Amino acid sequence: MQSAVTKERQQLGRSADKERIRRVINLLEENGITNISLDIMLGVPSQTKESLEESLQFAVDCKVKHISAYILKIEEGTFFHKNINRYKFPDENTVCDFYYQCCNFLESNGYSHYEISNFALPGFESRHNTKYWELENYLGIGAAAHSYIDGKRFYFESDSEKFINGAEAVFDGNGGDYEEYIMLRLRLKEGLPLPELSRIYGEKHVKKIIKKAPLFKEQGFVNFDGENISLTDKGFLLSNSIIAELI
Repeated sequence: MQSAVTKERQQLGRSADKERIRRVINLLEENGITNISLDIMLGVPSQTKESLEESLQFAVDCKVKHISAYILKIEEGTFFHKNINRYKFPDENTVCDFYYQCCNFLESNGYSHYEISNFALPGFESRHNTKYWELENYLGIGAAAHSYIDGKRFYFESDSEKFINGAEAVFDGNGGDYEEYIMLRLRLKEGLPLPELSRIYGEKHVKKIIKKAPLFKEQGFVNFDGENISLTDKGFLLSNSIIAELI
């Protein structure tokens, strides 16, 4: 969906209005598909606190089970990057405020903020993505599909003909080291269980975190009780920097 506001949707290249979105959701539900997720973008051109609330309220009113909220990042070579001066983007501090607004609004409407960008009604957290964040095995089948099995990553080339004709998977390196485990677990609201980290990767990594965690806690970036460390909403906004320090 990205936005329920017509002007924002048009600037994002979305031609349908929110009433069409609502009709599509109703059509899905009438045909037995009720586990529906909507995506919302933060920091899009011309977005305001009021327009964001309109999008959030629309998603809640549609009674979808899951909502993802992503901060817009302008990638080099994209349409937005080439035309960046044509648009008025909210500044970085305003986008941070949008993130807090989103977290507070959705949690007050019964959605659990279970991952940095994801919110769900109880029992409707994404089982698919949670496998990634908990470093569980997953198997991808088909052209361009990626897999992670027993610490090994592999993928098939993005060529349907090759895949149909029996192409071998391409080895993509080892995965699952302690840095990746910490990075992925700290995306989750429940955070990183230090006894588990010690059991899998050794006590030395836990000692590093225990040494650094109190400072981040003092600044309001993490919750830390000696056994578990997790990022706060404030910490999520600086997650890359904090995680880099912890590892």
